[in-house]
Order: sequence, then C-alpha cells, then structure tokens
Amino acid sequence: MSPRTSRRSQAGLLRVSIAALFVGAGVFKLAGPPSMIALFATIGVGQWFRYAIGVSEILGAMLLVTPRLAGIGAILLGAIMVGAIGTQLVIARALRLFVIHGIVVTASPLAPAGVLALLVLIAWICRADTAEVLARMRSVLLHRSKRRHQGYEPS
Repeated sequence: MSPRTSRRSQAGLLRVSIAALFVGAGVFKLAGPPSMIALFATIGVGQWFRYAIGVSEILGAMLLVTPRLAGIGAILLGAIMVGAIGTQLVIARALRLFVIHGIVVTASPLAPAGVLALLVLIAWICRADTAEVLARMRSVLLHRSKRRHQGYEPS
C-alpha cells in the first residue's frame, strides 16, 4: 500500500462523517423548515441562497466521499464554512437559535470553525490527488482550446 493510499484510507472515516454532516445540513436547508427560512431572511440574501447552499453542501459531501475528489469537496465545503463563520460574526446578535430555561442561545462561529479545521486537514491529506485531478482538467481544457483555435470543431 502506497503512503498516499494509506493516508487517504486513514482519513476515510473522517471524510464519511463530515459528508454525513453536510448531507444532513443540505437536506435540512432544502426541506425549508421555518428556522432555515428565518435564518436566510435574517441574512438578507433571499431564499434562493438557501437552495444554493443546500445543493452545494450535498454536492460537496458527494465529492468528499469520492476518494480522488475528496480534496476538491473539502475546498468547496471549506469555502461554505468561511462564509458561515463570517455570517455568524456579522449577524450573530440577530440569530436567536433557541431558548433553554430563559437562556438565549445564539449562533457561534466556533462550530463552523471546527468543521473548517477538519476540512483543511482533509484537503491537506488529499492534496496530491487534488493536484493530479486539477492538472488533468487543465490539460483537457488546454487541448480543447488548441483544437478550437486550429479551426477544428467536433461534430
């Protein structure tokens, strides 16, 4: 077993666990419970953004459980977590999540920051695969571009 395969398999449980978290979060956003509708109304970007984030979370989770694409999924989901941290820092006072025995629990950037740290770890472990996939994508795009500039268009 190569060192790359060993590292990737060691991160497998972590990748699957985080993917499950994001599938649940994405489905929850797409289902549209009143709490999610109110959250995105408070953010002020519209309900379309709730759908976009929900779909992106599910897509990122699917990439995360695909070994060769896990790094790309981690990067996508990491970007979402950066947005979540920023949102919670800016409008945390407006977000009343729930009340327990008279204590108001508001949004905290700590949870998305912890998830972001795990996503950075996954992206780091999968960096060789990510570089390989991106190099292949670049090669394909350059090849297609050259063919178009030479006047060849596939039928």
